[in-house]
Amino acid sequence: MAFDMTQLPLSGYPTGGRTDRFGNALPELPKTGTRKHAALYKRAHEAGMKAGKAASPRAMIVTQQYGPQRGRQDYVADGVCGFAYIVVPARGGFAQWLRATEKGRKWSSEPGVHISVHEFGQSMERKSAYAAAFAKVLNEAGVKATTFSRMD
Repeated sequence: MAFDMTQLPLSGYPTGGRTDRFGNALPELPKTGTRKHAALYKRAHEAGMKAGKAASPRAMIVTQQYGPQRGRQDYVADGVCGFAYIVVPARGGFAQWLRATEKGRKWSSEPGVHISVHEFGQSMERKSAYAAAFAKVLNEAGVKATTFSRMD
């Protein structure tokens, strides 16, 4: 019987447990609090969606500077492009739950578990509003959370 390489995660090492889509080992779900963490995430997500939809980004006009369409202007209603994310401390049940359910991940270059905002296309202002509302719900529940955003 030949060894089947497709059974290995992308890292090339068998993990013996659950892995994310990149083949990295996922932590086990916490023994307690799983429902509580799921409910908190749901509440925070709903608050974020409401805030993102209610945000009023400042529209912009982009003018093509080079090429055959030089001078062409496009109206972008959702404002500047960018991204936003929420960071919670890496230790604790909620952070473990985020990683185990792949709703958050640990970035090697920064401390904490990061929750990327995937909603609202490229609108940095809507993503930032989502992140602020999401973090507010977490902080009110006793989970320290901070937000970051940046233009592309």
